Order: sequence, then structure tokens, then C-alpha cells
Amino acid sequence: MRSIQPNKTTFSRHQAAEHLGVHVATVDRLIKDGKLPRVKITNTRVMILKKDIDAFLKKNRVFVVSDSKENLQKSGRNSKIAPC
Repeated sequence: MRSIQPNKTTFSRHQAAEHLGVHVATVDRLIKDGKLPRVKITNTRVMILKKDIDAFLKKNRVFVVSDSKENLQKSGRNSKIAPC
């Protein structure tokens, strides 16, 4: 696994997948669905801007507020998912 440079401004599909913690096929699907913009370099090469990845993460961020599953079952409480 390669390390991502903190000041990097563009990512390949594979680097973007690594940065997002997903498979490259997921990045391809996000691009195809219009959820993640890309810059077309050639007919076969695309780059993804870091600002677009950051915007995607911010828009799709979800905070999960819960105790462990075991504690929730004992207390009868439900976990809550709160979007930002």
C-alpha cells in the first residue's frame, strides 16, 4: 500500500479508492453515478481532485452514536445514526 501525500491535489482512481477506503470499482461507480467528479486526462485516464473527494466525504458523512451492540441489547436502547 502506498502512502498518500498530505499536500497531494490529484488522485488516480486507485489512489482515490485507497484514500476513501473503498475498492476501485466503488470509485468507478461513484464517478459513473455522478457522485464523484473526475477530470478526463485522456480517453482512458482520469484524475480525481482532492477537493472533490473532500466535498464527497463531507456531503456523505454520517455520525453513528451508539454503545456497543451488547450494551444496547441489555439496555433496550437503539443506536442512532445522525447525518451531519
